[in-house]
Amino acid sequence: MKCFMIKLIVCDLDGTLLNDRKQLDSQILPVLDALRKKHILFTLATGRNEAIARDYVDQLGIEIPYAADNGANIYCRHRLLQSESLQKKDSEWILTRLMEEGIPFTFFDQQCGYSFSSSKKLNEIRGLFSGRLKLKQVRENAVFADGDIYKLTLDSAEYPDIENLVREVTEKCPKIAFKRSEDSLYTITAAGTSKGQALKSIAGALKIELCDVLSIGDNFNDIAMFEISGHSVAMGNSDSLVKQSADEVTLSHNENGVSQYLIRKLLNSKEELWTS
Repeated sequence: MKCFMIKLIVCDLDGTLLNDRKQLDSQILPVLDALRKKHILFTLATGRNEAIARDYVDQLGIEIPYAADNGANIYCRHRLLQSESLQKKDSEWILTRLMEEGIPFTFFDQQCGYSFSSSKKLNEIRGLFSGRLKLKQVRENAVFADGDIYKLTLDSAEYPDIENLVREVTEKCPKIAFKRSEDSLYTITAAGTSKGQALKSIAGALKIELCDVLSIGDNFNDIAMFEISGHSVAMGNSDSLVKQSADEVTLSHNENGVSQYLIRKLLNSKEELWTS
């Protein structure tokens, strides 16, 4: 079996390190302590905004760069290191187009979040911001000209023609990335931004080769990490396409799948993945 010199682990949050109750994998803290003794670094790449990821960053004791907003922003110790936002003309056209179609969405700039219409999935996301980040309602036909939008999330559940809309928007605005995130949710970010690109930036800053990186995730936005990391692991609760994109599959997020994999493969005396 092929061996890898794992020096960095980049892990997703929701559906991966967090269970259905949004609680951390119950074994991850002692596992991270053991990994640090082996000089293996651990960080996050999440679709969450920094405002709702920071508590987990602190709980995990992460002192190296981590990615938020599907890679649009990279932070270290809650300080913004790198940010990619949509061009103003693109963001204004996209917002107008989505409002014309009545598609619910949420987006962020560096000051607060904004929302238009509602859906069950987006309301769950918006609920995470309570007490952490101010949310403003966007009214139909509103013109948004202030701030820089670095991530927009829309719910296509009630919109049957999403693939045609994706083509239309990307043709009109070639400097954006319009991708499926999970289930009926899609995200729009600046072109070139993804969890994969964020992983590459973080590894580069740490002077770690991509072949020495292990990525762990559960959803479509994690595939970009799987494609460039030396080894990849999908959660047992992942969609079949996500599982097919990874090198291995572990237990689900409700079964401590991350810590169980790391214990078995990195902390066992007969480990198949190792560091020097």
